[in-house]
Amino acid sequence: MKKTTITLLFFSISLFSFAQTADIWKKYIGETTDANIPDLPNYSYAGYQLGNEPIPDRSDLKIFNVTDYGAIANDSNSDFKAIKDAVNAAENNNGGIVFFPPGEFLVNTQSGNNTPVIEINTGNIIFRGSGSVKGGTVINMKNHMFLPGGKNPWETPALIQFNGNGSGKKTKITKNAKRNDFSISVNNARDFKNVKFVRLKMDPNKAVNNEYLENRKPRNIWSKINDDGISLQELHEIASVNESNNTLTFKDPIIDDIKSSDDWEVRVVTLLENCGFEDIHFKGNFKEEFKHHKNYIHDEGWKFISMSDIAHSWIRRCRFSDVNKCISMGNAYASSITSILIDGNRGHGISVVNNGSTRVLQGLIWDNTNKGMWHGTDMSSRACGSVVWRVNAPNGRGWDLHAAQPRTNLIDNYTSYDLSGAGGHYSNNPNHLKGLTIWNQKRVGKTDTNINFWNDCGKNYCGTTIVNPIIVGMHGSKTTFKNSTLKYEESNGKKVQPASLYEAQLKHRLGKTPTWLTTTINEYNTLVVDWYSDTPGTITPPEVETPSVSFLFPNLTNPKGQPTLTSGSSLQIEAITSKNIKSVDLYINDILIRKEKVAPFEWGHKTDLDAELKDLAEGSYTLKLIATNNDDSKVEAKVILSVTENALSITDFYANDNNAKIYPNPITTNYITIDLSKEKIDTNTILIELYNIEGKLMQKNSFDTTNQINYLIPNTIANAVYFIVLKTAKFYKTKQIIINR
Repeated sequence: MKKTTITLLFFSISLFSFAQTADIWKKYIGETTDANIPDLPNYSYAGYQLGNEPIPDRSDLKIFNVTDYGAIANDSNSDFKAIKDAVNAAENNNGGIVFFPPGEFLVNTQSGNNTPVIEINTGNIIFRGSGSVKGGTVINMKNHMFLPGGKNPWETPALIQFNGNGSGKKTKITKNAKRNDFSISVNNARDFKNVKFVRLKMDPNKAVNNEYLENRKPRNIWSKINDDGISLQELHEIASVNESNNTLTFKDPIIDDIKSSDDWEVRVVTLLENCGFEDIHFKGNFKEEFKHHKNYIHDEGWKFISMSDIAHSWIRRCRFSDVNKCISMGNAYASSITSILIDGNRGHGISVVNNGSTRVLQGLIWDNTNKGMWHGTDMSSRACGSVVWRVNAPNGRGWDLHAAQPRTNLIDNYTSYDLSGAGGHYSNNPNHLKGLTIWNQKRVGKTDTNINFWNDCGKNYCGTTIVNPIIVGMHGSKTTFKNSTLKYEESNGKKVQPASLYEAQLKHRLGKTPTWLTTTINEYNTLVVDWYSDTPGTITPPEVETPSVSFLFPNLTNPKGQPTLTSGSSLQIEAITSKNIKSVDLYINDILIRKEKVAPFEWGHKTDLDAELKDLAEGSYTLKLIATNNDDSKVEAKVILSVTENALSITDFYANDNNAKIYPNPITTNYITIDLSKEKIDTNTILIELYNIEGKLMQKNSFDTTNQINYLIPNTIANAVYFIVLKTAKFYKTKQIIINR
């Protein structure tokens, strides 16, 4: 009997969603006009520069290295003064990058009742570290911040503060304007000719209570709304001023209808721009078991960042350990908080966006603390048009809406144990006015049924109170709602398409998915692994928040070596899956072999089943696994199986192989560098082949060097995942690449 060798080419896992497209999304894009389905607000303007542009690297700014001002990494002395001096120098320069090289820098080393802060009143200042992963930059707060005398616990200062300069002239809005209008009519446009930012504001007004409560009756103890009425505001950037007809046109649309009879005004505001924090590990030392409202230390004492009166600013790729408050943004406009890890000991809250903040994006946040932060990602206190997006907090109590009249915000792809941990003093309730959408939230805790968003239990606190939310795609643990307290519900128990409402609305508005969105998700994917890796950058990251499935061949040698199988022998297959997979289908050449409904999911192990896996003839076979998660989403893995005589096996392209380097990856240009200088190759000639994910050869080139190769990928090769195969007579290796130009 002829012996054969099986060559296995492993392709990356790709998610295939079989979830149904939501009817409410079909109405948004005009595929239906069903009057029973409400209109979704447009949340796509959230984020830095209204979601239109990537956060810049600002290589144009002067660098102020803290070590040039006396900071010394990894010693036992305070670096506070040196950091403060570097900040002062950047402010005197009207901007700059306050740079931290690798190492640990200490602040708050003193003990006492007075804690200095670093306050910045100038824009274009960025705190930049050398990475929030191991080997990067750590700012270590040795002692907590202190509460000034006569202040409330929530007024405990943050260590680093950006504070803008307030407001100026104002005028009245003279005509009604509709949601999604870009222009308003005012009493005097001339005063805004050279103005960049404005605040639209309506002072407390009981006449609009019914409109924003959608005729729901507030509880008697909600004194703010009962005694004073609803107060609204939103920030905008002026695109143009027409003095002849007294019109202001904005770069983003009005969030909700404006009635001139409700006494709306427009006021000049001065906002700091391009303020940022990036690539820093902020380390606290809060080690006690957290107790809510025990004292100011538990609630606010370990607080790092506060940003007020800012626009087009950001916090990205940062880690916060053993803190009880990480980030707050107040009166913020078109700004982003992305790619954030919170770990260590449970604290009070993840992030807060409040005080009329408008179009702020908080996304790609991982709460990996030991018990989950007490309050999740927050939008409160007149925040509007803002988005919480792709937050993974499986131990957390859920998102936070800390009352004081936020409106028209989106919670998109939030994973948590409970539904919400919404807080705020009862006098400031409800937690959210009209306009809240909850999209594809996943709960992982106990069953929770008949949730009442307008409950009156006879006590001060009766749970989260929201005016008629839209809930679509609630899944995971069983979660049901009192239907009369919802505006609309769709697909309870199953995810829907689009998977992310924010991403879909952004793509719909711009006509394509912006590059910055893909890049940001890829960065986060990498950080999810690198935050806990001893050798950052060497491990292929997993997909974000998706189920997974992969092949295992128990009767073959490790695929990192040379897997072989003699003709006439059987092929055994197992499916390695993530949690919550309820069934797996095996296909060969698109023909279903068998559905497995009980783990371990395996084929070819029983003598009376799976004849298709026995005595394989020479040829090429596509093996495919489709795994179904508990929420009915599906994930697919493929293997191209070639049964040939004396075929060479593919050496691994696993993440821990770092001898063959390809960069940049993801690939953003037409040329990449393939560095083989650390490989032991016994020839000066190498063949390089490029395959797509289906195993199709895209191009083949031969090179007369095995050191560093400048490899061209022409524009005719589309953006996707590919595999580069490196070949000599005695060398064979495959590397995965991502083209994203």
